[in-house]
Amino acid sequence: MASHLEVDTDGRIHFLSDKGEELVSACQLDAPVLTESRARLIDLINRLKESSDEKANALLTHYLNPPTNRPCLSRLRPPGGNLRPEGIV
Repeated sequence: MASHLEVDTDGRIHFLSDKGEELVSACQLDAPVLTESRARLIDLINRLKESSDEKANALLTHYLNPPTNRPCLSRLRPPGGNLRPEGIV
């Protein structure tokens, strides 16, 4: 995604490619409510990073690392089979 989108610290999102522009448009990633939410999360993450508090570090680690119990989705099959075995692109 880094080659297609860029996010400012104030939450604004910019597309860097045609695919990025398509994604921003299709998902309405530049909607004011999403921009504000991104800005708040970026601020929270930066504050947690600056903190020397152990609980803040644990919280940051908890939210920025993937869960250890993720399901293996490669074993799942869609009902009725795969209608696009070659992919969607």
